[in-house]
Amino acid sequence: MAYLIGGPGEINKLDNTHSPVLNLKFDGDLDDSSGNGLDASRSNGAEDVFARHPNGSQFLVFDGATDYQVGNNALLEITGDMTVIVGFRLLYQAHGSSSNTYQNLFRFRGAGGTSADNALFMGYLAHPNTQHYYPAWYQEHSTQNAAAYSISDYGIEQDGDWICWVCRRDSDNVTFFVNGSDIGTSSSLATATDGSASILNIGASESGTQRLLGAMHQLTIYSSALTDAQCQERTTAMYGWMRP
Repeated sequence: MAYLIGGPGEINKLDNTHSPVLNLKFDGDLDDSSGNGLDASRSNGAEDVFARHPNGSQFLVFDGATDYQVGNNALLEITGDMTVIVGFRLLYQAHGSSSNTYQNLFRFRGAGGTSADNALFMGYLAHPNTQHYYPAWYQEHSTQNAAAYSISDYGIEQDGDWICWVCRRDSDNVTFFVNGSDIGTSSSLATATDGSASILNIGASESGTQRLLGAMHQLTIYSSALTDAQCQERTTAMYGWMRP
């Protein structure tokens, strides 16, 4: 059952010059508006809860016990460049235990496998036992060769503020954009995933742990590397909408 909190309103629509592989707007449903039919479904939790932003648009609530999944689908087997855009916010939760050291935004993984034996590409938030999270990215191949990149000196407040984050993989580099600003690029990381990753987990790890506690407004995935200008344009637009 889906619950909607709030009154009517319009969903913010970004000007997508590139055609996304997946575009979940969470505007009262889990439908994919890209035209590819990659609708999300609930993996864990009792119900889908949608709330409404003061500007009228809706978003999906993550209570720390609920997470979602898309797949198994060949369109998610993105072996090369890709760009993921997500609008989200965090809520406070207890620190100090391994179960909440990370909050997962998205994870690509192979059908029927875990990070140990299938290609994995994920974006998540980690905290070093402080009151801040920082952006992090991780990639693991079927050969179990892993590469990771994070911006540990870039703190994300956990005060419920909306954040727009872009994670872009361009050849062997990964770049983060937060709220319209380029905050860092990796260099000489592992090559692209091997193509076995065809399931997308949203708001949790592939084992259903390390769940997101907060909310998500939109999740958009491109099978190409958007330019710096395109990433900044999209994050600035979404950030301006979420924090008017």
